[in-house]
Amino acid sequence: MNETQQYSDFHLHTEYSFDSKEKLENVCAFAIEKGLSAIAVTNHYDHDGIEEGLYEEYFFERDAENILYAKEKYKDRLQIFMGLEIGQPHTMNDKKLSKIEGMEYEFIIGSLHNLKNCFDFYYLDYKRTTPLYDRAIYKKYLFELMEIADLGFIDTIGHITYPERYMKECGKEFVYSEFEDEFFVLFEKMVKNGIALEINTSGLRQGLCHTMPKTDILTLYRKAGGEKVTVGSDAHCALQVGEGVKETFEKIRELGFLHINEIRRKTK
Repeated sequence: MNETQQYSDFHLHTEYSFDSKEKLENVCAFAIEKGLSAIAVTNHYDHDGIEEGLYEEYFFERDAENILYAKEKYKDRLQIFMGLEIGQPHTMNDKKLSKIEGMEYEFIIGSLHNLKNCFDFYYLDYKRTTPLYDRAIYKKYLFELMEIADLGFIDTIGHITYPERYMKECGKEFVYSEFEDEFFVLFEKMVKNGIALEINTSGLRQGLCHTMPKTDILTLYRKAGGEKVTVGSDAHCALQVGEGVKETFEKIRELGFLHINEIRRKTK
């Protein structure tokens, strides 16, 4: 491996996410220890879940202040980008969007954790569903991802095979080929709007034994004109920072992808 090769982790959570208690200082320390050159801190903003009382409020200003402090503290050892993971961004109203635009984020992940007016896929009991139901749900999931791909303020779409995690836990296998047409339309929309495809490495440590999505799907993404990818561990604690990132970087570089974890927004 080339010793000058750089690796970065563009999907990380800290105590400002409703599902993490980790301090940013610990995240930065582990990132440096693991030899990462840059990270993007992308705490959760699932606005619909907050409105429904499922999740705690997300404090935009406090999180931003914490990240800006870390930027300055670690500037000689680690590049830190102020990011955000927006759940269900296609359902946000103009007021919420205006708030996000005013924060001047450097990197935004658009994710789909639940369908419109539904709870997170985490709560779906796939042991009780039929194969017909599973396919219908996944097709609807892909159609809503297409809506996210039409948004102009998203930099990457996160873990596009998210429901597969919970299907696997219930002993069900997800078959990509059944949805190849839908994936291709999704990728075309992403390419048209300059949105990258995230390769989320959390599946490697959560029982899937592969990334989300599998790197196999990159062939179809490339066929649709896709060139931009982002890589992130989706870490919710410091020990998970950078897990699977180096191996994933090397694999997608071997596949010919050169635009990995690029920041297109104005940086501070």
